[in-house]
Amino acid sequence: MLNNVEARDASIEPGIDSASEPPSLAGTIKEVRRLKYRVQFGVFVIILALIPLHAFVFQMATTYVVANLVLGLVFAAVVIQVSFGRMLKARIRAESALREREQQVHSVLNSTLDAVICIDEGGAITDWNSQAEAIFGWPRADVIGRQVSERIIPEEQKEAHIQGMKRFLNRGESPILDTRIEITALHRDGHQFPVEIAISRVRGTGPTRFSAFARDITERKNAEQALRDKGTHDALTGVLNHGAIVDALHEISKDDSSRHSIAMVDVDGLKATNDTYGHQVGDAVLKAVAAGLATEEAVVGRYGGDEFVVLLRGADREAAEKYRAGVLRAFSRSTVDGPGEESRIPIFVSIGLASYPDEADTVAGWLGLADNAMYAARKDKSDSPKVSGNERSFGKERAAKLVAEIVPLLTRSGTREDKLDLVAQLLSVSAGYDGVNFEVSGDSPEPPEWQSAHVRAPKDIVDAWMREQSRSENHPLGKILEETRSPVFLDDVATDERLTKRERELLTNIGFKSALVVPMIWQDRMVGMLSVGSKTETGFHTWDAQFLTAVASQVTAIVFMTTLVEELQAATDNIKEAHSETVMMLASVAEANDNTTGRHLQRVRALTEALAIELEYDVEEARNMGLAAVLHDIGKIQVPNSILTSSNSLSEQEWEVMRRHTVWGAEFLRGRKGFDLAEIVAHSHHERWDGGGYPAGLKGDEISEAAAIT
Repeated sequence: MLNNVEARDASIEPGIDSASEPPSLAGTIKEVRRLKYRVQFGVFVIILALIPLHAFVFQMATTYVVANLVLGLVFAAVVIQVSFGRMLKARIRAESALREREQQVHSVLNSTLDAVICIDEGGAITDWNSQAEAIFGWPRADVIGRQVSERIIPEEQKEAHIQGMKRFLNRGESPILDTRIEITALHRDGHQFPVEIAISRVRGTGPTRFSAFARDITERKNAEQALRDKGTHDALTGVLNHGAIVDALHEISKDDSSRHSIAMVDVDGLKATNDTYGHQVGDAVLKAVAAGLATEEAVVGRYGGDEFVVLLRGADREAAEKYRAGVLRAFSRSTVDGPGEESRIPIFVSIGLASYPDEADTVAGWLGLADNAMYAARKDKSDSPKVSGNERSFGKERAAKLVAEIVPLLTRSGTREDKLDLVAQLLSVSAGYDGVNFEVSGDSPEPPEWQSAHVRAPKDIVDAWMREQSRSENHPLGKILEETRSPVFLDDVATDERLTKRERELLTNIGFKSALVVPMIWQDRMVGMLSVGSKTETGFHTWDAQFLTAVASQVTAIVFMTTLVEELQAATDNIKEAHSETVMMLASVAEANDNTTGRHLQRVRALTEALAIELEYDVEEARNMGLAAVLHDIGKIQVPNSILTSSNSLSEQEWEVMRRHTVWGAEFLRGRKGFDLAEIVAHSHHERWDGGGYPAGLKGDEISEAAAIT
């Protein structure tokens, strides 16, 4: 019995089967007592058996020997009883130590961060700690005695598990024992997840048992994947980055047994979108394009700032054309949210295709063909002076040229209405708009003071439209423009509730299907709006928005500037003060893109006056020079914003436009009473003493002293 106790004690190891509980202490005591009673009974039987012997001995007259024999037997019985008492105490101590040890083991197993699973040689679960319950979702009572393959091993891995158990039992070895491996486990709810597991054989004299320590590594795997994605995916759009998409092209080019195609996609007008609505909207456009390009057969990568490459595996030219048509069709109906709640910005792309290996035999050639095809597609749009639908496009040069043509129309003599009519006609004819409408008021949202419309429509409909616009309460778009200060696209004027019912009827009668409205801003106030219409659905592009914003800015500035000049010329006693204020306003217009304009102009005026006085001009002459100096860059109102705000080095052509501001400034001021000196300064302030200046190359004393001081 002791041997059994010792054998049991020697077999205790972490992960032993706790389902077969040790005997209770009371049961042990009861068993020992039964054994004790049997021994006592045996001693009693021996004594009884000795009674006849006692008689015989007495008969033999050997009383002394018999007495010693009896005493020896009694002593032996006492010794046996004492020994069994000691055995009982030893058994109790052994059972107590065993129970305490098992409690310690289970306490450790249940406090560990890993799941602990014990199984027997048949694959049945014999132990299952609390972390195993948490990780795999099964309570202990539902797994003890069940096959581990039924509970936590995915269906596709069960056969491999069974065969592995058989190999170990036959050969006594396994490559997965005593090492850490990563496998896929099965949760109670059916989902699979990665675990790291270490399996060991439990050493002992009993049957073969195994213990496994498992840890859920889902978070670690996700973090590792996120880290890998950072190296291969674009952070903004989530598609492959430049390096990854090029690697994908090189990889697929190794398979020359199949045809593959790529689409080079350019986001048209992204810079215009960024400049007009801000980079947040531009980023939203990029995300929308990336999402729109993704299909089951397409692998999308961001190739550059506004360019994407789409790999179409197994697609020949016909399949690629079908893909392009579907993408263009989807984007023709797509918009992103603008800066206001009801502002929506359309999306336009140009797509070029190339196939491999039919059209190119290298990845570089493949990309080059697609790039050329994309530029050709975009050029087809921008070359046409009048295009429709989502193919309208403005190149920088054409837009700048149109703006330059507008400025002289506004600075010529005539009423404001006549000037606006000329501008509206120019926009309609040269820019290809089916209808153009100006509404300008001194204080928004008052009814327009000046209004002009140019549209190919019956006069009664146009007159009805003009009357409708004269009612300020009928301008639902006014609030949106006031809040967002951004262009508003109306892709379907027949159903757009941002228009009044009457406006929708009139626009539909004219034949318009879409429209674009931009605010006119003067001194941080919305003073009107410029609207254009198209007889095609979604007929406007972000280039239109940028172009018309520039037009509205120029028109607003010059209209209000001309008003100030006219009021200045009509002044009498207060002419000097009015002259100074107006000059500052005119100069502010010329430098509208400089946030420090006010301080800069004041410094120019102050320095010029100080230098003039130092050169012994009187105070009045110095004052006139200071005012003239303020207007030295007035000609910049005719320089396109794209040049004035460019962050890149200007091209020679752009520099030529920039140098023209001296001539334009002089022409603008020429003939205006009180601006003679300002005309000279505007014309010659870039001349140099050595003759290396512009525009006339004057030198030395040929340069006006006022211009030289400036």
